[in-house]
Amino acid sequence: MPHVDMLFNHLQKRNIDSVFIAGITQRFTHSIQAIRDSVPSVVEDEEYRGPVQIPPPKKRRAMGEETQQHLAIEVCDTIISHAKERFSFTKHLISATLLQGELFPQHSSKFPDSALETTVDAYPTLDK
Repeated sequence: MPHVDMLFNHLQKRNIDSVFIAGITQRFTHSIQAIRDSVPSVVEDEEYRGPVQIPPPKKRRAMGEETQQHLAIEVCDTIISHAKERFSFTKHLISATLLQGELFPQHSSKFPDSALETTVDAYPTLDK
């Protein structure tokens, strides 16, 4: 699924913020929702491809089109709910940017106050 690969690549960037994460997560869920919405049309398109050749009998029972459609929608719903659940708390990722050694020279010239604020919000036990 190319959408998952794109999401993974975006989240591997070193300089991310919560707004960026929320944006790419929303883009990902919208892409999966578009796939979910196109499921009935995909099944309908397959019906109009001309004469259907009857395949040789299989040992397994083939799923009907309605079952395939239902499963495809269920898979998309599961992906969307997991993405929303897993990325609902992303503020702790911003705190990791404060601890990256290669960013220390950049922090010495201009400290990322917004990252510190986000970290304090994510971990209420911390004091400034």
